[in-house]
Amino acid sequence: MNRQQKRKLRTRNLIKDTTLALLIEHGFNNITIQQITDTADLARGTFYVHFGDKDEVVWEFVEEMMLEIEKISTTLPMETPDQHYAKWIALFAEIQKHQQLIEVILGPKGDVKLVGRFQAFLAQVMERRLTEDNTPFMVGTPRPIAARLLAGALSQLLLWWFGQADEVSTEEIATHFFALVRPVLS
Repeated sequence: MNRQQKRKLRTRNLIKDTTLALLIEHGFNNITIQQITDTADLARGTFYVHFGDKDEVVWEFVEEMMLEIEKISTTLPMETPDQHYAKWIALFAEIQKHQQLIEVILGPKGDVKLVGRFQAFLAQVMERRLTEDNTPFMVGTPRPIAARLLAGALSQLLLWWFGQADEVSTEEIATHFFALVRPVLS
């Protein structure tokens, strides 16, 4: 990577980091590109060299987060119930690392189109996992329906869990979620 590429990457990361900090503090609808560029001490035009709008910036780090979470689901084996359970613990532990971002996306600081996009992306990941793992889901229920049911349930469960102020551990939430989905996934 040459010097110019490194500088572009640093600027792009500065925009992303600044946007994330402002997003967590103020919420999606309460930040502007001008705030982002002022806080990052960049010209407004510099923002547009790297991103088309604030949605694009936010969605880029949401996708990065989701890919990290999906990586766990593809690398851990799921051949036995114990392995399936261990995978859910690992997934919830990774999800908890991104708690602030997920709370903003799904909670009152979020935006309805961001929630929809997040849930659609989550459903795509779930559908891929159900298909690639050849996971059965309620006899006669198509995988796209199962994936959307799981994505919606998981979104609501995460919001509830994050609101419990550390009263429910990662292992506990994974145990409960696994107990709820296991009979349906067999």
